Amino acid sequence: MYLVEGLDSLLNLPKDSFGILAKIHHAAIDAHGGAEITTLLHDTTPIPPPPEPPEPWFPSRLRARSRCWRGHWSITSCGR
Repeated sequence: MYLVEGLDSLLNLPKDSFGILAKIHHAAIDAHGGAEITTLLHDTTPIPPPPEPPEPWFPSRLRARSRCWRGHWSITSCGR
């Protein structure tokens, strides 16, 4: 993140104007995360809002195979 100062001397902006340049690789952030960062940077309240609870995560269910080598039911020992 970079702080850009001196914008009032280049443009018709109020005295002591500044800008913030954030450079983030597209693989590190998605559109929702970028919007959230922008919202937080423009927030003028001293106390940020509480974060939203994360969505619950459930593992996908493994499919059991009807025939398996030597009776083992693990993915690594079953035939593919």
